[in-house]
Amino acid sequence: MLRAGAGWRPVAAVLCGLFALALASESWAQMEEITVTTRKREENLQVVPVAISTLNAEQVERLGVTDVGDLSKLTSSLIFDTGFAPQDTRITIRGLAPVRGRQNAAVLQDGVDISSQAIATGGGSLLINPRLFDIERVEIVKGPQNALYGRSAFNGAINYIMRQPGEEFEGRLNSDIGNNGQAEIRGSLSGPLVGSTLLGSASVAAWSHDGFYRNSVTGAEVGGENGYAVSGSLVWKATDKLNVRLRAEILDDEFESFPFQQLLGTTVLPIPAAAITAPAPGVLPVLSPAATSITAFVGKLPDGDDVTLALSEDPRTGADYPGTEREVKRATLTADYDFGATTLTYLGHLANSKSAEFFDGVRIGSVSVEAVGSEYIFNDDTDLQSHELRLTSNGDNRVNWVFGGLFWNEEKDFLDGSYNCLNNSLPPLPYPPCAEVMAAVGTPESPLSPDFWGRETSHWSVFGLVDWEFIDGFNLILEGRYTDEDEDYEGPIRLGLAGSRIIAEQVNPFFFIYPPVNPPASGQNSFSSDDSYFLPKATLQWQPSDTMMYYLSWAEAAKPEGIAQILGGAGGFNDRESFEFKREEMTAYELGAKTQWLDNRLLVNGAVFFQDYTDKQVSVQVVDPQSNLIVPRTANTPAEVYGLELDLALQATDQLQLRASYTYLSTEYTNFLEATSGAGNIAQAQLVRPDNCRVIVDPGTDRSFCEVNLTGNELEYAPEHAFVGGFTLTNNLANGLEWFLEGDAIYQDERFVDRFNVVYLDAFTTFDFRVGLRAGKWDVIAYVENAFDDDTIKNSTAAVNTRDALFLSPFGLPPSPPPSTIILPPSQMVILPDQRQFGVRTSFRFGGSP
Repeated sequence: MLRAGAGWRPVAAVLCGLFALALASESWAQMEEITVTTRKREENLQVVPVAISTLNAEQVERLGVTDVGDLSKLTSSLIFDTGFAPQDTRITIRGLAPVRGRQNAAVLQDGVDISSQAIATGGGSLLINPRLFDIERVEIVKGPQNALYGRSAFNGAINYIMRQPGEEFEGRLNSDIGNNGQAEIRGSLSGPLVGSTLLGSASVAAWSHDGFYRNSVTGAEVGGENGYAVSGSLVWKATDKLNVRLRAEILDDEFESFPFQQLLGTTVLPIPAAAITAPAPGVLPVLSPAATSITAFVGKLPDGDDVTLALSEDPRTGADYPGTEREVKRATLTADYDFGATTLTYLGHLANSKSAEFFDGVRIGSVSVEAVGSEYIFNDDTDLQSHELRLTSNGDNRVNWVFGGLFWNEEKDFLDGSYNCLNNSLPPLPYPPCAEVMAAVGTPESPLSPDFWGRETSHWSVFGLVDWEFIDGFNLILEGRYTDEDEDYEGPIRLGLAGSRIIAEQVNPFFFIYPPVNPPASGQNSFSSDDSYFLPKATLQWQPSDTMMYYLSWAEAAKPEGIAQILGGAGGFNDRESFEFKREEMTAYELGAKTQWLDNRLLVNGAVFFQDYTDKQVSVQVVDPQSNLIVPRTANTPAEVYGLELDLALQATDQLQLRASYTYLSTEYTNFLEATSGAGNIAQAQLVRPDNCRVIVDPGTDRSFCEVNLTGNELEYAPEHAFVGGFTLTNNLANGLEWFLEGDAIYQDERFVDRFNVVYLDAFTTFDFRVGLRAGKWDVIAYVENAFDDDTIKNSTAAVNTRDALFLSPFGLPPSPPPSTIILPPSQMVILPDQRQFGVRTSFRFGGSP
């Protein structure tokens, strides 16, 4: 098991000191009650038998929360990662990272599921990380929540509740100005349009940031962003019983290339003898006997200050690649009709998202000197619509309930013009740089021979929850959702190595592997999959007093089976069998408590949980038998997670509040046998256990492969310990002024980045501070984030080193015994961390109640 890093000790010391100070205080104040709508009705957070973290509008503004990444700094159980591309966005709750398949956590806006899934890469696409600019409240719900949060709430949900117009005229103006070109301005107006019958609001926001790094190749800034957003809301109180709300928004933003850097390996790993020895007469060995070793990245990833950012320039212009553009249009209609004993609610949603991505795919330096190169050219057009109808009981009765149905549809058209340039497949001949041939291969607006991908998801489900207080203080809560989901997929047919999206220069008479330009796909394939299942959940709740509540829950969760559309830059959508993966299922058990102490001055909430995964969807790499290249696939394997969560909030005095969130995780693959013929996979598996290659012969062929055993390894991206703690100190000045000082500490333990547990992200601790003045109508806050400029790399994903690729074949150069083998050494693709950021936030409010 990994040990906590040294950064844990200062966090613990600060926390203990602050709690000691608080407990020694003589003046006490009570905690404010927090209201949530987790179960489709307004309830006190402390009586809801679900693990929940919340953030209100004041906290959102004070902390400068703008995306999911900011939320991950506020609760220890939530982690946000970016994989190989900006659209490869991943939300981890309770240690389960969505490395393949659908996201594990639903993302909702006003109860609407806006979750999605990328094509060509892993992750949830750009849709699951919206820019936040008009937020009233955020609720983060942990554990399986399929019944009330829908199709994607496999292990939790994030629900953004947007600000609604009020009955009094009021306005807001916010700004955020800081170093690194940080600039943001937001404004809103809200109030009555026709008496108290029709209310309206409008919000605008614009922002920019220069990024934290410069590209050593071009000297230009990297990682910046800019954009704007507009939203408007109408609330029509048609009658005393009918209430209708319409909200629309437009988001238009751009991201420069992220500060990715590929780290090449330096550790030589031997290939086991079993993999290069023929297992039987007439059967080829797994790898060519010439493949005796491979160089890989092993161990702890370096700090960001030790990495030089070297992204290739666009060979057509000599400037940096532009990065990503995104435009999202969204409209939501909510209608409530109050029948007295019940309320009928309709929730409708329409959205369109367009994004274009164009960036360097290798990230090791200029293609003007490198014999390898890669361009990612993605164009995504996604349409979402959903319609939900639910009936909810009103009041606080012995039996409370909610029943409903959902139709959800997504249509995604995806154009992939990406390709790889490999001029070095037959060293040691001096092959030329890739710049010349890459410059001739189309443009982002008109890529050469682009591949079209499509996916349509049609979902319908019915759900319900019944909360029965069968004895005073004891409740039995039964909930469930029946789901039926159909998916239609489309993708290109690319047969053999010559059909892959690879370009190279023909520089010698023996070099006939790749054509000089991208060939078009030879056709299109269409496949369909459908899955249906019922997911139940049962909770026993005991509330012995107004300040104590305990619960025990059992839940089933599932991610549907499907057909993967991730190819890793080679091959095509050629057959169904190679891309199919099975349903992922989970059984979760949770014992939790929500308690209030010291006359409601101390809140202590906690949970212990066990999550048993059946056929967890994981990413593996196999050798495509047609192209002989390593390609990603989605497989299934069982795993389990034991965990503990603890949340504390102490209102120590009228002036001092303390908060802390701690998560402990113990994760394990319980039976992980992977069949592979990838040299890198086989070599890395030897670090798990010696001689980790059981040779298996493919029936009816002369091919063989290794079965490697990864049982007992920890799950990817799951830290053993994680902690978030903070304090708020306030005091009154003259004339209604108030000053405050806040600080937060974020600690995260080491995390493995792959299933082999060979490479890991180091533990880190960061600190944020804020000091400000507050009056009735304005705030001024000076802030510093990552105050001590921690440079620990916090994001990385496995990659392959094409610079040192080696083609071993008896028919090419250099000659080697069969079978032909392409050696692609494992590497890491890291994102350099955010550096220290400081600035001033201001907020001015006018109108409204005095």
